[in-house]
Amino acid sequence: MSNVLSIIDSHQYVAGVPYNRQFQISLGRHFNTTYITLDDIKRNKIKGELHKFDMVISSLRLRTLVQNLGLIKDYLNNHPVIIYEQDPWEAFITDGPYEGSYYDINEKLNVITFVNTTEFWTNFIRDRGLPGMSVTMGILPELCKNYIPWNQRKYDVVFMGGMKSHRKKFFENLKSMKVDVEFLPRKNHEGFLESMRLSKIFLHNMHNPPFIIEGKQWDMWFGYPWTKDIEIAAMGCYAVTNKRDGMQHYGIDNISLIQTFECMDEIPDIIEEIHNKTLDQVHNEIKESISYIKATDHWSSVKKIAEIITKG
Repeated sequence: MSNVLSIIDSHQYVAGVPYNRQFQISLGRHFNTTYITLDDIKRNKIKGELHKFDMVISSLRLRTLVQNLGLIKDYLNNHPVIIYEQDPWEAFITDGPYEGSYYDINEKLNVITFVNTTEFWTNFIRDRGLPGMSVTMGILPELCKNYIPWNQRKYDVVFMGGMKSHRKKFFENLKSMKVDVEFLPRKNHEGFLESMRLSKIFLHNMHNPPFIIEGKQWDMWFGYPWTKDIEIAAMGCYAVTNKRDGMQHYGIDNISLIQTFECMDEIPDIIEEIHNKTLDQVHNEIKESISYIKATDHWSSVKKIAEIITKG
């Protein structure tokens, strides 16, 4: 098993951020992983032992890496490093605080590759001359638990999240189409999953206002990962969402609980079709979807990093 050094913000930060925590857990399952914090680096902990590791991976928040780039450069001393980053768009938003940071990181560190969580963003950075590879995000198999039978669920069609102006308009339009949605109070990650176990259908629209990237408007929603939808389906709840990039990459066609639409006019028919399914049909789709999600374990795609180590 390859030896990997994982650079993290802090143990407290990882414990409090579900997607970072699940990434670190999966990393530890597939590699002999040592974790080192930013404070450890400031104290030059194991600085002279980097040669013992087959690969160094930074999963620092982008802002942390940018603010401490000089420190990280001195610590690594040109040692090869992989940059794992879940929010790559932050590095390209025009006039944003981190605009151009990928180029700066690539110049100052010996970057083997940037690892992002969609093919859309991997192709985006490759097209700009930066090294990139993609992995997937999802939900750890052990979190797919406490299944509640469909006919015992408390909520029908729900949404949980911030009610920004574009979302408010989206749901107002749906209401005019006689689609009733119950808005659940926002909760932490554990509370969100529990609410999905109690729900039949989660409806959301990923079509956010465009970002300004390199001075032009980009519909960045099209490149968002499928993580939330996979989590929802893993709780035995249907996720109704936009059709977008990465369906094949994430195996969405194998998860019948994830239903997609290209325009909102399709939504009433999708919901009606779900409501018209027999209880046996629903339970079969739930069973098959959860089984696929558990067997696939999207987080296990971190194993692809071994290919870099082998080639290196």
